[in-house]
Amino acid sequence: MEKILQQILTELKNLSEDINGIKPKVDELYGLKSKIEESHEWLSALHHNSQVHKAEMDQVQHKIAVIEGALIGAANSLLEPLKKAQ
Repeated sequence: MEKILQQILTELKNLSEDINGIKPKVDELYGLKSKIEESHEWLSALHHNSQVHKAEMDQVQHKIAVIEGALIGAANSLLEPLKKAQ
């Protein structure tokens, strides 16, 4: 009986050592998880900023097209009398 108890205690000691060896690895994994989450937040923010920038560029292009159309219309109305005179 004492021999079995000693074997159980030895196994428990080995198990405890294994668990203590795993703890730093688990802590490292939690650190990596935290870094991954932070990276994901940065990427999400960059993606959002990219979408905002694209929307702003679309607005600028639209305004340029409106101005271009107005200039072409004004030029055509100014040139129309000259074309009729020819």
